[in-house]
Order: sequence, then C-alpha cells, then structure tokens
Amino acid sequence: MARNKAEDATTASMGGTQQMAAPEETFADAQTVTGVVVPAEVGTIATAGPAIRTLVEWLESQVSGGDADPFAGLESMIRQVFEADTPADVLKERIPVSGKSFLRKPFVLNGFSVTRSEFSEGDGCPYYLNLQATDERTGETVVINIGSWIVCAQVAALVNADSLPVRCEIREKDKPTSKGFYPLRLHMPE
Repeated sequence: MARNKAEDATTASMGGTQQMAAPEETFADAQTVTGVVVPAEVGTIATAGPAIRTLVEWLESQVSGGDADPFAGLESMIRQVFEADTPADVLKERIPVSGKSFLRKPFVLNGFSVTRSEFSEGDGCPYYLNLQATDERTGETVVINIGSWIVCAQVAALVNADSLPVRCEIREKDKPTSKGFYPLRLHMPE
C-alpha cells in the first residue's frame, strides 16, 4: 500500500515504523510492528486515519499498570502526603481536577499517566490523561484529568521530543463543534 510523506512523518514521530491499515479497515484489523494490543472496545474506531491509530496505540502502551493495578493512581497522592511539611498539608484533600476547571491557568506539566475511559461518547477519545502539574499561581502540585484527542496528541509529541517539564495552559475553542462540544488544547501561557 502506498503511503504519503505525512503518514510516514506521523508514524516516525510517534516512535518508529508502523504497518498501516487501509482507511476502510477498522483499527482492530491494523497490523503493527510494536505489538501493542489495543482492547476490542477501543478498537472500534472505524475508518481512523494513520495518525489517530498511531496515537491510540501510543496511549494504550502508556496505560499505567492497566486496570489490574489498583495502586497506579495512588502513588503521587501518597508521595505528596509523605512530603507534606505541616498538619494542614497532610490533611489537605487531593483530588484530580478536570481540564475544563483549569482553563487559562498556567501550570508546569511535569508528567502524566494514561487511563482508559469508562465513558463512551461516540467519537470521543477512549482514554484520558492524568496530568501531573504544578500550578504556577500557588506552587501546589495538582492532577488535571483531560480526555481531549488533541491534548493527548500534544502530550505524546512533547514526550517524543523529550520536552517535559513544560509551561502551558489549557484553552477552550471559542466555537463549539457540530456536536456542541468545545474542544480543549494546550497552549503556551501568555
């Protein structure tokens, strides 16, 4: 099958060479060199182009400990408790915040983990990121949950370029999509 330069650049930038499926095939039918197995419920992204398939494969390869690891999400919260200096810091509730509740608030993206989403919203991303960040306004460590396709791609590209930590903020598109969603993406703070 013939591939164009954009497809080659996308797969090369996401970690290597990949055998691409024809656009009319489902993702589950795609052959990959990396051997990452994508769960069937995620593999229903029919007619996905090579960039989306590559991103889904990368996200699946990053899932922290999978669903079988009940401790994957607790590590950073327990570390924060152990590193606390005051009783108030020890007793502070540490819950993740949504990307929408963190719009236009500058932060340093220090790391991330990936979780499979329990929600199926048609063409929405079947994964979400748990961004480990430092709020620049307060200096506090915060976990920001976000399931935007574009943010997932941006984080993958930043990781591939070895560009973490990085200063950024989340912005929402001014106009909704045809389905009424306001897509989120990362930007450099102004």
